[in-house]
Amino acid sequence: MRFLEALGLDDVAPLDQLDPVHWPELRERAAEIFVNKPRSHWVAVFADLEGCGAPALGLDELADDPHLRERGTIRLEGDQLAAAPAPRLSRSPGRSGPPARRGADTRAVLAEAGFSPAEVAELAATGTIHATD
Repeated sequence: MRFLEALGLDDVAPLDQLDPVHWPELRERAAEIFVNKPRSHWVAVFADLEGCGAPALGLDELADDPHLRERGTIRLEGDQLAAAPAPRLSRSPGRSGPPARRGADTRAVLAEAGFSPAEVAELAATGTIHATD
């Protein structure tokens, strides 16, 4: 109900939002409303609302998000962002390792899947895959 109010959909009967028959129309109406206001508007609308509503963040915004920062969800490792291990258990807290190198395991994975070295070389030569040695 609060979600509908936040969007200004006061004409929707409370029970209609629970009926799947009405979902396509409600989804279309909500999409039309969302697209006509900037993300900052919706962040402000949902900030004090008792319900779910959070922006989809870009990778460059994750480290500055107050919720993620408070929970320690994202860490800076060197000059790269990394996700903290989850779940975090008191007796066996997880640790993150160095970030994976792009293409480091490509050749091994493709070989395991049955690709011959010649086929892998061809895929790399055409730029279809990125494989490092």
